[in-house]
Amino acid sequence: MSAELKANNAIAIVDAAIPEEAKFFEWPPIATNVELEPLPEFPMQALPPVMRDLVAEISQSVKVPESLAAAEMLGMVGLAIGRNVYYYFKKSLTGSANLYMLIFAARGERKSSVDSILQGPFNDWLYEKLKEYRKEGETFELLEKRREYLMNKIIKIGIGAEGTDNMMAEMNEINATLENTPPNPNIFTNNITQEALLQKLAECGGTVALFSDDGRGELKMILGLRYSNDGDAHDEVLLDCYDGTKTVSYDRSGRSITPIKRPCVGLVLMSQPDMLLLLGDKAEVFDSGFASRCLYCFPETWVGKRNPDGSLKRDIDDSEISDVTMERYKQLIFRLMNRSSKQTEPVYIGLSAEAKEFWKNHYREIESESGAGGLYYDTLAIAIRYPSQTLRLALLISQVLGHRMIELDDIQNAHALMEYFIANAERCHFFIKKMALPNDAMKLVNYFIRNYKVRQHSIRDLYRGAGMSKSRFNQMVALLESRNYCRTISTAQNQKGGKQESGLIEANPELLMLSQHSN
Repeated sequence: MSAELKANNAIAIVDAAIPEEAKFFEWPPIATNVELEPLPEFPMQALPPVMRDLVAEISQSVKVPESLAAAEMLGMVGLAIGRNVYYYFKKSLTGSANLYMLIFAARGERKSSVDSILQGPFNDWLYEKLKEYRKEGETFELLEKRREYLMNKIIKIGIGAEGTDNMMAEMNEINATLENTPPNPNIFTNNITQEALLQKLAECGGTVALFSDDGRGELKMILGLRYSNDGDAHDEVLLDCYDGTKTVSYDRSGRSITPIKRPCVGLVLMSQPDMLLLLGDKAEVFDSGFASRCLYCFPETWVGKRNPDGSLKRDIDDSEISDVTMERYKQLIFRLMNRSSKQTEPVYIGLSAEAKEFWKNHYREIESESGAGGLYYDTLAIAIRYPSQTLRLALLISQVLGHRMIELDDIQNAHALMEYFIANAERCHFFIKKMALPNDAMKLVNYFIRNYKVRQHSIRDLYRGAGMSKSRFNQMVALLESRNYCRTISTAQNQKGGKQESGLIEANPELLMLSQHSN
């Protein structure tokens, strides 16, 4: 008998010895297959040419929806514009171009591939800047040592002794130089606990980038579902850093930090649609205004889908992103990042008269549909910022194109993009509403979550504690099984050959990710 055959026989013997109910089979994801209204076509012509060309080539070569690549790119470019460029409509209506972009895409949608392409120029820029920063750091370190030497010498010989005046003057010059220590250019982080985010802002001169192609953990931290003893949302710093109008000078531990003027955070989180259920269940982030500060992208999946002609949407081919297109995008990122890293004072970008009038009509349209019975009434917690989000997008477009003010074309293109993101926000709202489980089903889910350390539960015990009729209990179990929240396991007869033992229900391990207890 061959070694391979002996090994296979040994595996078969061991497998046969394991009771069926003790085996752990691979789980399908919790079902999110709600029938949703199709989205309008993404307005590619609204993007500046340098962005439009790359989005089109990413979509063609990587085989992803155009909107997925465009949404992430908009979030990244908005951050690159920085903390010192603002649109100015009037004194009480200003804002920067940084965006909070939440992208919900199905499994297998190649989010990481898109992210690596779009982050590449940022990594190249950071590599160059870190070399400069380290060289400057060595100089400042030498100056600090020189200052320490002079101070020790003055103390030794006494203040007022011969030569101390010159030493004091040199120390003052060193102190003045050290006050201008450049900020750390590494603005990128995935640690968004409140304390870490504040320290990063202070270290990096008031700008932080939170970009993640797997934003489940980051979103859970914002929602207070991770590292939160009380379960409260941790969105305070993000609220303060959205408009850039506040000076941040605190941290949650009570330690003082250097006051940060015009703080700016760029947030781009990509995750799977199940995270929408967590977001929809956290009323606190809607009440605080965090949800309304976000733009939403929830594209239709391309996985396994076909074009009208029957060909696969993601059929394999030889398409590549051209070097010319990628280089133009890299030059854009370098131009914006170099400018924003050197700017120290705010610059205000006004609107042309035509652009102002167009935006006023857009504002009136949203406002008139925000009352009871209006088009945006059900989603008012998000819709309330649609008009100002349009101004942010207009500022972003104007800066990519190098305009000195926001022109009519800029605001019209921003409006086209905003209409698409409004449709996505409505789609998210509908998904959350349709995926909401009946209260009786949630009783069972909450039981699984509370007892998350136990994988298999007795059907008899679960029914006795459910507080519902047997037929209702069976309906709720069937519903949860249909959505892959759990599954029933058949058990063997007892040792005497009598009636079957009470069955078991096994909870989907994915529920651990939905649990507030998971860390």
